[in-house]
Amino acid sequence: MTNVLFLLLLGGVMGWAVTALKRDFQGSDALANILIGSVISFTAALIINGGTLFGGVSAMTYGAAAGSALLGLCLLRWARRFGRRSEP
Repeated sequence: MTNVLFLLLLGGVMGWAVTALKRDFQGSDALANILIGSVISFTAALIINGGTLFGGVSAMTYGAAAGSALLGLCLLRWARRFGRRSEP
């Protein structure tokens, strides 16, 4: 159970860090980044660890979870920027 909570916290911290680096953000952006970071981190760790998290989690799993959360948040930020373009 501790592994699951740590992975969710790791993703949440990554989401918060991405939000903190961006100086002009809304409250909904922060919440979305934290939630999406947590979900991506948990999902990546589940995939890397073979579908179970209760048997133990290795350092590679934590690294993959952090890296995929960061990559997912960067893609989300890029998609938001692309979606906000105004019509000419």
